[in-house]
Amino acid sequence: MTRSHSSAPRVSLSGFAYHTLREQIRTCQLRPGQWLTDREAATQLGIEVFPARAALARLDRDGLVRHTPARGYQITPLTLKSVDDLFLTWRLVGPEIARLAVENASDRHLDRLHRLVDELGTVVGIAATAARIGRFLEIADELFDELAVATTNDRLVEAYRSFTGEMARIWSLIIGDADGPGLPGLGTESWHPALDRHDGHEAARNVRRFIDSSHAAAMHALTY
Repeated sequence: MTRSHSSAPRVSLSGFAYHTLREQIRTCQLRPGQWLTDREAATQLGIEVFPARAALARLDRDGLVRHTPARGYQITPLTLKSVDDLFLTWRLVGPEIARLAVENASDRHLDRLHRLVDELGTVVGIAATAARIGRFLEIADELFDELAVATTNDRLVEAYRSFTGEMARIWSLIIGDADGPGLPGLGTESWHPALDRHDGHEAARNVRRFIDSSHAAAMHALTY
C-alpha cells in the first residue's frame, strides 16, 4: 500500500523520488539493464505513482533510464562501447580540467582540494561495503567537481557534470568486482606537492593515470 502524503507538495515527493532513485542507480542497487515500472518505483518508495513517474521522466532526460511505453523504464545498460566512449571523453577533458584548476586555484580551492584528496585516499583503502561505495562516490564527485569549478570555465564544468552519473555507476561496479583490481589509488603523495606548487602538468598526469587505471578496472568488471 502506498502512502498519499497529501500534506506534502507534489514537487517535494517528485524530488525525493528522483534523488532516491538516482542514488540507487549510481550505486548500482538498481542494476544496469534492470527494468521497473512507475508503479513498482512508487511502491518501493511509498509514494503515489504520479511523483514516481515524474522522477523517472527526469532520470530519462538525464540518460540514466530509458523509457519503453509498453514495458516501463530500463536502467541504462553499461556496454563495453559505452564505457570505452565515456573514458575516451573523460581522458580528453579530465586532465585539462586538472591542469587549469591547479594552475588557477585560489587558496580556498587549494585547501578544499587537499582535504578531498586525503579523504579519497583514506576511503579507497577501506573494505567494500554499501557505505563505502556511497562515501567514495560522494568524495570523488566533490573532488572532481571542485577541480572543474576551480578552472572558472563554465563549459568545462558543464562537460564534467554531464557524465558524473555514468562514472558513479562504473565506480560502483569496480568496487563490487570481487576478483578485479579494485579502485585505483589517486596518488595522494604526488597530489599534495602539485597543489602546493600550482603544478598543473603534474595534476594532469595524476588524473590521466587515475582515469587509465579506472578504465582497466571497469573493463575487467564488465568482461569477467
